Amino acid sequence: HIAFDEKLCAARWTLHRLTRISITARLVERRPAFEVDSSLPPPLQVASTLYDGLPWDRGHLVPSDDINYSAASCKQTFLMSNVLPQDPKLNRNAWKSLESHIRQWAEILGDLYVVTGASFGKRSRRLNQTVAIPKGFYKVIYSERVHRAIAIYCPNKPLDAHYLWRDENLFSISALEAKLNESDDLPYRFF
Repeated sequence: HIAFDEKLCAARWTLHRLTRISITARLVERRPAFEVDSSLPPPLQVASTLYDGLPWDRGHLVPSDDINYSAASCKQTFLMSNVLPQDPKLNRNAWKSLESHIRQWAEILGDLYVVTGASFGKRSRRLNQTVAIPKGFYKVIYSERVHRAIAIYCPNKPLDAHYLWRDENLFSISALEAKLNESDDLPYRFF
């Protein structure tokens, strides 16, 4: 599931179910190219080339390694509607490490529900006057088996993986909701 905000020309959040099967299948060896999401109206269709020459990574909301059980499912994670501008040193360090940890948790705990989203603030900068640039990213991970959830928030700036587990990045669900509601223009309520 994806919540796409037309005003921001960006996804606000995604929700996917992470299963042991989805992370162990590994059927797709070669990563597909990023593509325009043709299901969106033309003014909202963002091309991958928008990022060319700019200091931002094409940051996946739903990681391709979470949904690598078929070519079609993996390809969907490379639609530009599943991508937001992310600081390269966040994307390639702490965020990548977090995604890997979540897959390890799924191996241990079984099925997880993962909400991934972005905080844009009340006024956001734009990537070439098009896609809003997030101020930060969050993940909310819920395990049905143990009936527990954890929320993690990272500002959209360089962050090494070993800093990810500091108190300023870890939240209860209600604390993350309060943080996001304080800084963003839309109300947040996860569960």
